[in-house]
Amino acid sequence: GTYAPTYKRQGATLMDTTNGTVIDEESALKNLTRRLKGSNYRGIVTCGRGGLSIAQRLAYSLDIEVTIVNKFDLHKLTSDWLFVDDIVCTGVTIGLIPRNVDVAVLVSRQSAFYKPTFAGVSYPGEEYIKFSWEG
Repeated sequence: GTYAPTYKRQGATLMDTTNGTVIDEESALKNLTRRLKGSNYRGIVTCGRGGLSIAQRLAYSLDIEVTIVNKFDLHKLTSDWLFVDDIVCTGVTIGLIPRNVDVAVLVSRQSAFYKPTFAGVSYPGEEYIKFSWEG
């Protein structure tokens, strides 16, 4: 299961969408971290850029390492790793990962063909989401 979007609150780190909806990035990350606490993954794997910020914060919370891989090596992952990304838009990246590997994302679009194992927030919209680290 995933969580409903949370909206703007004072002092929060926010993700803005092109239609004006605001998603509380910190709440989404806390939801994701809470769901992953107590897991026994060997480490976190991400493809860099988008997933790197989330992967680093989760790695500190879970006390595990982060490994950055090329997208073309995702098919080599095994089930003892957790793949982390910022968002699932279409699910193309998740489609490259073996089915027995868990996937955690900050935001999952409800329309995505492939669904992550864990999501900080499930978002019904299709508009672009700008994350805080995108400047």
